[in-house]
Amino acid sequence: MNKASPILGMWIRVRSCAAVLGAPLITLALVSLAMMFLANEDPFARDALCRVARCFYSDAALGWNKLLYDLSYGCVISVVFYWILVRLPEHRKRQRIKKSFESQYRAFKLACIENFLAVADGSFDSRLPEKLQPIDEFRRYFKQNVGDGRSRWDEVANKMSSYYMDSTLNRMSILQQEISFVMHNADISECEAFDFLKHLSQAMQMQRNAMLDSESMRSFLRFFWQLFAGWDWVEGYRARDIVEEMIEAI
Repeated sequence: MNKASPILGMWIRVRSCAAVLGAPLITLALVSLAMMFLANEDPFARDALCRVARCFYSDAALGWNKLLYDLSYGCVISVVFYWILVRLPEHRKRQRIKKSFESQYRAFKLACIENFLAVADGSFDSRLPEKLQPIDEFRRYFKQNVGDGRSRWDEVANKMSSYYMDSTLNRMSILQQEISFVMHNADISECEAFDFLKHLSQAMQMQRNAMLDSESMRSFLRFFWQLFAGWDWVEGYRARDIVEEMIEAI
């Protein structure tokens, strides 16, 4: 059995980590703002709260309110500066990396589809590779029967040449380098996306020495069927490209 199959199949959904990392800071800022209103010298917020809830009084209320106000004010300022100096530049960097990776994956997918079409059909409409980018369209086209019970995907396996094999492997190597760049430069260490990228890179590494013999070819094409047709060993066919889902989570 192809070792790459469960590696890709185990990742059904990819969740974004941005909300997880941002929620505590947002909560801290909102709580601090609320405390600033309650501890303000003007008691309008405290008076409003006392009309709907039980209030506690203290002979040292002025000092406690001043301390609470200063601490809350410091928290709000710290969160604002943290977002401006750290999170905003980090977000912009992540967006640049994400856009680059999205472009590289699209180029990789388009080039591989062109290779598979050239092998299966010989010649094809120049607009066809673009139309086959969605996984349902790729699946539908390459599952079509071309005669004698053979599908177009069977034709790819039977007619694959060393030229198109090498071309596809080279494209895979370029994408693997891009994955390595993303993993080392995007702060996604707490996300499932990081683990997916690592496993995808490992799966590609397993295919680097693929050859034209039948066993190697089955493993090679099974990897691409999972990637481009959306096949999952647990859930069956997916509705969306899992790599595109992962890119959204970066």
